[in-house]
Amino acid sequence: MKNIKTIIFWFVVISVTLWFWKNRKTETPTLIDQPKSEQNIQENEKCISTDFRECGEFPWLDLPLKHFSVKDVEWGSVGGTGKEGTMDEYTQVALDSNAVYQSYPTTTITIKQYSADIVPLTTKTWMDVRKKIQETENNNLWLEEVDKNYKNYGQMAVHFLDDFQDIEMFDSFDVDGDGVKEKILGLNFVGRANRGSYNAAIVKDNKVIFFVEEDESFIVPADTSNGFYVKWRSPDDNSARCCPRGYIKTRFVFDNGKFVPLYEQDVRYVVVGK
Repeated sequence: MKNIKTIIFWFVVISVTLWFWKNRKTETPTLIDQPKSEQNIQENEKCISTDFRECGEFPWLDLPLKHFSVKDVEWGSVGGTGKEGTMDEYTQVALDSNAVYQSYPTTTITIKQYSADIVPLTTKTWMDVRKKIQETENNNLWLEEVDKNYKNYGQMAVHFLDDFQDIEMFDSFDVDGDGVKEKILGLNFVGRANRGSYNAAIVKDNKVIFFVEEDESFIVPADTSNGFYVKWRSPDDNSARCCPRGYIKTRFVFDNGKFVPLYEQDVRYVVVGK
């Protein structure tokens, strides 16, 4: 009798198990899900072909370039059929526009290579500095650029050329709230390779009042005349020199007679094209 009960018990267990196995739900992609899956695969494969690390979060967007402005192009692949200087000359572009990804501001400051000390311009003479560059570089083409730098910027050029840096960008806007525009400089080393790393400086009353030498540093206006932004390349960006995936933006303000960092944000370019 006991054996019969045992047999019945196992028969019931096996029957129930088989029923659940036969009636289990199998997940099959619907017609709507399948295109999405294929699209994700294509986007990931396209992202792998770039040097972006966050493929899933920041993929290339396969969108018509005609809907974007050539003024916002930071870099791109030239292969289109249009004229130079127009969007039609590109097949893909990276845009620094209103559509960029921008992280929420953080007060964790990572920028390190900057100085807010006030430094008077050098008193060295132009001829002494030029002679030093000539002896070191010995390149007539570079000396021509050095001469142009002195002609355009005078003693201000001498100050930076003494460290083998020439002024390659110039702007002016108020950064300390006194209503007077300061001189904003973009610097690069004499004889540097194409796409060399830029430094930046601010000059006021023949004194350097701010200097930054993070990788690819640029000083741009803020929303007010108190302070500015420093745009600089993230040390975590392992993309090619020509084609960064974005930049870090550090907000500086003028406080108690000195420029201090307030917050930072991570900015990623919008990359579009085929």
